[in-house]
Amino acid sequence: MRTQGGNYFSIVKDNVYFDYFKSFGYYLRFKSERIFKLEWFVDKFIFVSDLQRDVYKSFNPRISDNSVVIPNFLSTECIQIINDLKNQNKRMDKSNLKCAFIGRATQEKGFDKLLKLASLLPDVDFFAFGDSDVNVDAYSNVHNMGRLSKIELLTKLKKLDFLLVPNFCYETFSISALEAIALGLKVIVTDKIGISGFSKSLPSLYVAKDLNEIVTILNNFDNVFEGKSSELSEAFLTAGFQSKIVKLYEEIIGE
Repeated sequence: MRTQGGNYFSIVKDNVYFDYFKSFGYYLRFKSERIFKLEWFVDKFIFVSDLQRDVYKSFNPRISDNSVVIPNFLSTECIQIINDLKNQNKRMDKSNLKCAFIGRATQEKGFDKLLKLASLLPDVDFFAFGDSDVNVDAYSNVHNMGRLSKIELLTKLKKLDFLLVPNFCYETFSISALEAIALGLKVIVTDKIGISGFSKSLPSLYVAKDLNEIVTILNNFDNVFEGKSSELSEAFLTAGFQSKIVKLYEEIIGE
């Protein structure tokens, strides 16, 4: 698989970089699926994004030939928390854009890209939620918030402007992006994130091809996202997922 920089990497390398045991686990999973021909024992493979299906197809084309894409969804519990938070006012201070980053502060999650953006955009405040051993003292506009409970995380996200998912390696979907959209935030992702394939159904989601485009978006934030709705269709809720699963099941047993 050829990456933007022109070098060849396996999908394992793209996803986990220097974690040997995690890399070996990915390798065993893909290898075992091919060796034992698991596709022969499965009626239908369900993927949460076209990107995820494409990655599997590169390892085993037969899997994608017998598959369907049903997007990931927000749980009923998560929606309840979000609905409770909708009564809370968003922040009134519009002096600086406020950005959320959710996940491990690692290269695979694009944290190095976030620090680069912090240097280029000193008037944007970046709030990182998740495990981190990275010292950000040199960046006055980067704030490590640590790992929070779901309700604490969503409560703090509600006060921010947008979520940035800057991975330049693969991620199957990004539930965090869906949660942020449901909260009313705008979301910027790269095309390495599975949810990017649903941008036509998610108006407040913007897919950026590289760091330069992200900078351009943030410098023109209000114009880029003007009039963009953050409403989620049923397809991204529990009811939508369940109805598609039931329909798929009925189709399979009817064959």
